[in-house]
Amino acid sequence: MTFEPYSTTDVPRASQPILAATEKSLGFVPNLYRVMAESPAALSSYQAIGRAQQLSALTDIEQQVVAVTVRIANGCEYCVAAHSTLAKGLKIDSATLSALRLNHPLPQQRLEALRQFTLSTLAHEGWTPDASIQTFLDAGFKRQHIFDVIALIAMKTLANYVNHIADPALDKAFADQAWHPPATGAPVAATYHY
Repeated sequence: MTFEPYSTTDVPRASQPILAATEKSLGFVPNLYRVMAESPAALSSYQAIGRAQQLSALTDIEQQVVAVTVRIANGCEYCVAAHSTLAKGLKIDSATLSALRLNHPLPQQRLEALRQFTLSTLAHEGWTPDASIQTFLDAGFKRQHIFDVIALIAMKTLANYVNHIADPALDKAFADQAWHPPATGAPVAATYHY
């Protein structure tokens, strides 16, 4: 089945204000939003969780570490490119971004603990083992961070599944950070160490 991205003129009425606000904020409307506009409920949910992230105790870079980790675990090419672009814009160091995109341990202990907690939570479908939680807390994170990570997992999984079904073309703005899963075509295994 084919899902064409909506243009600004034919988008469902309830999705129009969200796309207009996105264009004003970013200077363009990503194809993810254009296909998600099919469902004003999905688009509004995605945007609402995104706005709520302003209340997150995670830093902007930490949020991108979670986002890219989820996207890679779910094998979402579009989203890895988009969030790699955002992370690069936040001045994440190149060694960290490269390791993140390769699903390798991160050079900074705190960020690696965050990545591992995210992978453990994904692998256990939210039944995160106490040992993983304790290791996360021992790295300097607080209890609030646990639920901030879960909120990001929910948000990013929504976008991943939309992308898997609709398969929108990668926007030019994200093309420099294009990413492809391993040659097997399967999503990267969620490997964690706790």
